[in-house]
Amino acid sequence: MTSSSKLHRTEYPLILTLPPNAIEPGSDVLLSLRVVDPHGQPVRNFELVHEKLIHLFLVSEDLTFFAHTHPVPREEVPSSFPFGPPNPGMYRLLPTTNPAGGAPQLAGQHVLPKGSSRAAQLVRQPILSVVRI
Repeated sequence: MTSSSKLHRTEYPLILTLPPNAIEPGSDVLLSLRVVDPHGQPVRNFELVHEKLIHLFLVSEDLTFFAHTHPVPREEVPSSFPFGPPNPGMYRLLPTTNPAGGAPQLAGQHVLPKGSSRAAQLVRQPILSVVRI
């Protein structure tokens, strides 16, 4: 564990590389993820966060798709992972990392596959019923 007095409390930017062609819903593409330090150098060493080095959450804007994956950082940077959006619309990619010598990070990027997006349809439901005995 890193001493808190030596932690860099600065953001470690996330660089997400998309394929050159548009992403087609229903097909897998390979995305590349790279975390850089405050000086722009690739981070190669991470500390565990909840027993994994990287947690990646993928959520569609209409909230019908959610995935929680664990891309494995490799010696060669960036790390790649498959992404297969099932539907058109915006997706939010949220990786959590803890770069060695830094503070835990939560970054975010948007990915927009081809096609029009769908707004979330929220339904109001009671979450608590009061029962008197």
